[in-house]
Amino acid sequence: MVLGFSACGSTSGSSSNSSGSSTASNDSGNNTGTSGDTPTVTKGSNGKALIAYFSKTGTTQRAAEEIQKLTGADMFRIEPVQAYPEEYQRTTEIARDELNQNARTQVKGKVDDMAQYDTIFVGYPIWWMEPPMPVLTFLESYDLNGKTVIPFATSASSGIDGTLDMLRSSAKGANVTEGLRVTSNDEIQPWLQKIGVLK
Repeated sequence: MVLGFSACGSTSGSSSNSSGSSTASNDSGNNTGTSGDTPTVTKGSNGKALIAYFSKTGTTQRAAEEIQKLTGADMFRIEPVQAYPEEYQRTTEIARDELNQNARTQVKGKVDDMAQYDTIFVGYPIWWMEPPMPVLTFLESYDLNGKTVIPFATSASSGIDGTLDMLRSSAKGANVTEGLRVTSNDEIQPWLQKIGVLK
């Protein structure tokens, strides 16, 4: 497998709570469910849309912030209870093991009132050509029936289309649309206009 690992999620400049510095761990993150350590939902001007994103190095976080700026959607940062290590090689190994085990990595907190959102943007880096497991944990934690899920992803090389089957499997009952692999934030506004989110 080729690892599309232009991940995301710096701990500075986040508009939601951060877990701080990551530490190395031998835990492959097989625990499921959510913790009571609740990241806050950052409110935008549009209460009917939510941006939920997982970020490791900052790339996807910046894309999420651009979408929030353009749409006014609320924002929620998906954070694993056990932070991934700072070390690149160790993180790739854990991500591969989680994928191979189809793990559901435990994540922090929940969105208290998911029912209010009609549209959910879901952002993530592409790891081993799939979404990171915390993203699937997040999606499976809610009743998404009838909602629209709009994916966006970051990767140095992997395309987003190959990740959509796993998203659709986890977001049961939702309409998971085609997504955008973000290579530059300049692409985001034209994409939102193309899919009818912006006029």
